[in-house]
Amino acid sequence: MTFLLDSYAKLPKIEAFPKGPNFWRVDWFGDIAFPDRTVRRKQPSVFVHLSKVTDPTFLDDPAALMRPDAMAPARFQRKVWVSVGTLVLLRIGDIWQDGGLHSRPDYELEQFNGIKIDRNTTTLVKAGLKLGDQAFLMPLGEHPWHLNCTH
Repeated sequence: MTFLLDSYAKLPKIEAFPKGPNFWRVDWFGDIAFPDRTVRRKQPSVFVHLSKVTDPTFLDDPAALMRPDAMAPARFQRKVWVSVGTLVLLRIGDIWQDGGLHSRPDYELEQFNGIKIDRNTTTLVKAGLKLGDQAFLMPLGEHPWHLNCTH
């Protein structure tokens, strides 16, 4: 079930996000940088990748959002810079419309208790890394929306 809460209307709009009646899903958080060095900013920006939702059935069945054909192809993603401070409003998978949060679909959720995550237990890898003779860490067939962020 997709959740649309009245409290979302109280959240600020993100001016950099697409305007209009189309729905856009947050697919990926890309580079972090100061994109325009001529503008003095106190915090860097993050490059947010958004895909246009092409299958309106997601309103009744959020699982539709997991099918690659429910989105415009990755090559048509909108990429916008937003301040890293905006990240508190964003979650991968959120649906936005006219610059405002429309819904937070109830995707499959998993909880992993008791996992220790620190510099001794983790390794940084590229999203497009191929693990030896094995498949890619994130197969494009299952998650094509990171295609533009594999480097």
